[in-house]
Amino acid sequence: MFCRLRSSLWLQFKPHHIAAGAAYLAAKFLNMDLAAYQNIWQEFQTTPSILQDVSQQLMELF
Repeated sequence: MFCRLRSSLWLQFKPHHIAAGAAYLAAKFLNMDLAAYQNIWQEFQTTPSILQDVSQQLMELF
């Protein structure tokens, strides 16, 4: 319940950036090969650096 209070992730990034980070981590944990989707981050209107930052912060939360 208080998970959302432990992070300012939602203040730092737009919702679609957080969604991209969550999707990236899900694919990573499922061992999906994302090599064929090199520019998948563009579908979420984000950049690789934002994706990396969001993913790192999500990992720190859980």
